[in-house]
This record gives sequence, C-alpha cells and structure tokens, in this order.
Amino acid sequence: MAGKNDTSSAVTESANSFLNVPVSDLKGVGAKRADLFAQKGITTVLDLFYFFPGNYEDRTKIIPLDKLEDGKPAFIKGTVVYADEENLPRRRKKIFKIIISRKTERLELVWFNVNKNFFAAVSEPGTLICAYGTAKLFGNKKQMYHPDVVTADKAGESPGFLPVYPSIEGIPNKVVRTTVKTAVDNYLDLLIDPVPENILKKQKLPGLKESIRQLHFPDKSSDYDCLMDSDTPFHKRIRFDRFFNLMLKVLYERQIRNRISVPPLKITGKMLKDITGSFPFELTDDQLAGIRSIGEDLAGGRPMNRLVMGDVGTGKTVIAAAAAYMAVKNNLQAALMAPTQLLAEQHMEYFCSLPPEMDFKPVLLTGNLKKAAREEIYSAVKKGDYNIIIGTHALIQDRLIFNNLGLAVIDEQHRFGVQQRASIIEKGKNTHVLSMSATPIPRTIAITLYGDRDFSFIGQYPGSRVPVSTLLVDRAKKRWIFDTLKDCLTHGRQAYVVCPLVDESEKLELKNVTDMAQSLKKILPSEYSVEYIHGQLDPFTKENRLRDFRSGKTNILVATTVIEVGIHVPNATLMIIEHPERLGLAQIHQLRGRIGRDGKGGTCILISPETQSDKTRERLCTLEKCSSGFEIAQKDMEFRGHGEITGIRQSGFSELGIGEILKHHDLFTKSSDTARELFETDPDLKSPESRHIKTMLASVFDEG
Repeated sequence: MAGKNDTSSAVTESANSFLNVPVSDLKGVGAKRADLFAQKGITTVLDLFYFFPGNYEDRTKIIPLDKLEDGKPAFIKGTVVYADEENLPRRRKKIFKIIISRKTERLELVWFNVNKNFFAAVSEPGTLICAYGTAKLFGNKKQMYHPDVVTADKAGESPGFLPVYPSIEGIPNKVVRTTVKTAVDNYLDLLIDPVPENILKKQKLPGLKESIRQLHFPDKSSDYDCLMDSDTPFHKRIRFDRFFNLMLKVLYERQIRNRISVPPLKITGKMLKDITGSFPFELTDDQLAGIRSIGEDLAGGRPMNRLVMGDVGTGKTVIAAAAAYMAVKNNLQAALMAPTQLLAEQHMEYFCSLPPEMDFKPVLLTGNLKKAAREEIYSAVKKGDYNIIIGTHALIQDRLIFNNLGLAVIDEQHRFGVQQRASIIEKGKNTHVLSMSATPIPRTIAITLYGDRDFSFIGQYPGSRVPVSTLLVDRAKKRWIFDTLKDCLTHGRQAYVVCPLVDESEKLELKNVTDMAQSLKKILPSEYSVEYIHGQLDPFTKENRLRDFRSGKTNILVATTVIEVGIHVPNATLMIIEHPERLGLAQIHQLRGRIGRDGKGGTCILISPETQSDKTRERLCTLEKCSSGFEIAQKDMEFRGHGEITGIRQSGFSELGIGEILKHHDLFTKSSDTARELFETDPDLKSPESRHIKTMLASVFDEG
C-alpha cells in the first residue's frame, strides 16, 4: 500500500520533484478515478512508481489441461465448444458457463451472477481463448471459478508475469495496471537515481529505474518464487533505499544535536547517592549504570537524547524518576508523557508514593479533565507550582505552557509519532529527552536503528523475581484449564483471558472477546466478576473497566491485545491466550509481561490450535523455553523469513516497522554502514554525488 506517511525514499522525492505530475494528467484517469487513487495515498506519477504489486500471476507459459493441479493457479488456452447462461434452482442463482476444449481435455469456466453480454467477445463457439485462474478438480471434471479470460490474439502466447496490485476501491486491478504502465512508459526514463553510483556498485544493487520497471513488469526470465517472496535484487534495492534514508536522517539528526551547546546541569555525587537511598529496595547494577549515564548526559553541556530499553518488569520507571529528580534539583520541570490515560495514572500514583525528600510536586493532565480543572492546571504549570507534569497527548496541547521545562520523559516511545515526540520537546528550550521502551529489539539492531541516541540497556530484574511459567496446552484439556482458572480465583488472584477477535466472525472460527466474556459469566460462580475490553470501546468505558480490574473489583478481564503494554496489576497471576498462533512471539511475550508483576511468578497458558504445522508448534514452544524478550525477538525474526515490500512512498520519514528491520537485518546493517561511511568521507555532503542527499536532508530539517 502506498501512503503519504509511509517510510521510504525521501531522497528520491527531492531529486525528482518534477515528477510530481498529477495522476489525473494520465490518459484514462479522470477526476473521479484520481479521487479514488488519492484515497490510497496516490496523487502523483511518483506515487504510482512506488505503488508496487502485492503478488504476480505467472502467465509465462500455457499449462496443458491434462497437467492442471487442484488448487493451483494456471494460465490455459482452449477453444470454446459451449457457452450459455444456466440456472441453479436450489440456490436461486444464475451462472455463466464456458466449456473449452484442448485436444481430448475439457475445462469448465464458471461465473456467478454475471451478465452474459459481458462475455460476448469470448463466448462464441470456435473462439480460441486464454484464461487465468485457480483450477478445481472434481474427479474427471475440471473447473475454474471467475477466471480472467481474453481472446488468444489479445493474450499472446505468453504475456509474462502480470502484477496484482493492492486493491483500490472502485478501480479494477486491470485499470491500475494500465495506469501504472502509462506512467512508467511516459515518465520513468526521466527519473534521477539519487543514490551515488559508487554506493550501488559496492552494494551490488541495480539502478532505481530498472528496479521500478522490473517490480511492476518483470522480465519473463524472472524467478517466480523470488517474485512472490519479494526476494529479487529489485526488492532488495527498494528496501535498501528505505533503510538508507532512515539512517541518513538519524545520523543527520545526531550531527545537528552534537553542535548544540546547553548549560550543564549540576550533578553531584551526593545527589546520585540520595537517589539510590530514596528507594525502599536495592537497585540493580543496570539501573545504577543507567542513572550514572543520565547524570553524565545532563552535566555534559549538550541536550540529552537517551533511550532506556528494558524487558518487561526490569524497572525502567525507577530510572525515569532518577532523571526527574536530577532535573527538579536543578530547578527545572519534567514532563512524563504516556500513551494511555491508565498508564499516566499509574505513573502519577508512583510519583506520589516516592519520599517527600525528593521534592516532587506532581500533577496529572489528561484529556478527560473538565475545562475549569484543566485551565487551573495550565495556570499552575506556567507559574511553576508543579515540577512533574504527567499526562497523555494532553501534554502537547498549545495552551499548555511550561515555566521551565528541562526534561521530557516519553514512555513507550514507539507508541507516539515523530511529530508528537517533537511537540513535547519543543515545549522547553533545549529540552533533555529520556525515552523508554519495552519493545524487545536485539541490542545490535537497536543501536543501529536509533543511532541518534545514547543507550541504557536494562537486562537485570530487581529483587528475587520468579519468572512467568508458559505452557502450551492442547484444547482437549479444557477441564484442566478451567480448573486452573478457578483455582487462581479461589486464592484471591486475578486473571486475563486474551482472544484475537472482538465479535463473532463468519469467516474465522476463532474465539472472540464478547462471546468468551458471556460464557465465563455463565459457568463461573456469581461471586466472580467478569468484564471485557477491546480497542473499539469508547475510551471512557475502556478506562473504567481497566480501573475496575486494577482495583480488584473485576476478577477476570477478557481482552484483545489492547492490554499488551502499560497495564500494571500485581495481583494478576494467570493469563490464558486463545489462538496464540495468530500472534507474534514478541507480542505474546509482551502480553505475558502483564502477569507476575508482584515478583512471585505467574502462569501463561497458550491454548494450542487443534490443527497446526510442526513449524507453528516449534514457534510457540519457544515461549515455554525462553523468558528473554530480546532472545524471543531474534527467534521471531528467524521464523518469519522474508516479507513483502509494502508502504513504499518517496516522502516523509515515519518509522519503519521493527518487523521489517528484523526480517532484513543484514541489509539494514549494510545500509546503516553505508550511511555512516558517507558522512565520514563527506561530512558536509559537498561532493557532487551527495547533492541530492543534502537537498533532501535540508528540506526535511529546514536547514537551508
């Protein structure tokens, strides 16, 4: 899918701005179709270049009718021997059927509820036609339902690989294909490749023109399996551009930050000692190292930009409190932005529980405050009455003015967009930034991906933590599963039940949240309260139900994956996950991080699918053996293999999905190394080869 906010080749955009020709200028695209393209994020010729096929139809060779395989797509040829509309009385439907013959074999082509006039050109007996579709074999009978059909003279002997594009509502794929071909034929030769030729040669990458042409209209000699796996040199080139442009931006940001000087904060040895003594438990070595690094950053005379990465339950909030303490002791305000109201409330409770000697004066600012209360907080923050301002997106509202913001803490930083993170930082002057993330990314990839930041990795767990036990259990053992749930409740504990769907689905026979909640209410004693949440609930209802679960009013919370991040309920010790095969390993790891948060352990039950491949069982068994989020992320990458290229767009710098980087980490590392070498050999990008790159970076950062 092409979208205006997708990460991709911004270099290409700046080098080829003259190709921003409206799609409405292309033959066959009027105002109505242009509007439909625009809804998909496609407004220019350049957008069309980067709207790549999702898969391909292999029409390079004609398959004999006696060689058709059940369930396999095929390109066939035959002579029409029969064509007519037929009734299906029992189903009260009409079909249009064409029977073709080739040597001694016959094949039926069938369409449901289609006007027979549509087939006038291909239904005359004796006409030689070609068709593409999926073969269905029923004994000696061979059929294709709703195949694509043309006369043989229009198809040619072997038209090649036909691109199949992501659907655009209101525009048939044939029209999309024709429109892209018009754009490629008329404008592709004008395209400028912004990546220096020496880089392409070193990385053994094809040119941009060739890559775009081959991805849309591959040569007949192309490897079909590689095309379908998005694993050709041309796919590699586009991915390289995505990674390369991201790393150019990251390194350029770091270069800019390193040129900025700010007044250093006063961080004394006594201050660091006071911090460690303020907590009623012993800090881990990783926490202490992180706090020391933050102290060095704040005293270093440059704006801090540090990311604290730690697995679920490693105590990242302690480090945030320590950083806030250093800011407050230097007469600065600190803002802590969380992605949900519930998580913001948890942070508020945490800061209120800290010793008075830390001099925190916290306030909670969320979107559901009444106007009068909100205005009162605005006024107090502006006067400096509060030194810790905790909230959601409400912190980036224009009306909120800080007295002296010196530190911005961004929790679950990946849940905020680039602009949202920038908005909170811009509330202060040379604001120090501390980001926190529990997203399990292998260390080497994280350092590369976030090259504009310094790192603190928190791997140790505080105290004598008992890890969560994960069990893959067959659905046939539902009595044991129910008894385990009941035992959990009997001992005064709480439980989560995770389902993949919100409501009943006709297409997917999967457990859903609403039905599961109703079933549990019927079979459990009335003394136990069951509630459910999902992403489609209004925020007020969702927050109230989460609050009831936190307080212990609700015993069982049935939920979709909306509980994946930021829910802290120490009394929850059991999680049952339905259809875990539909979730990534890292996602399940995040989910099970919601239980056992009192340090005494918990149990996560994965209900094994009734039918599963050996690979699926092997993948899920990883969670039984492994408790490290970073190790699980690495395993997830190994199981996933190659993925498709989607979301290619030549403007904007929104972040790439971690999954794409994990899948193609070798290419990502090469792209990063190439970007670093470019800045090392040509730090000011003055060489003629770098002119397009410098133009792009300057336009993105308004640097001239």
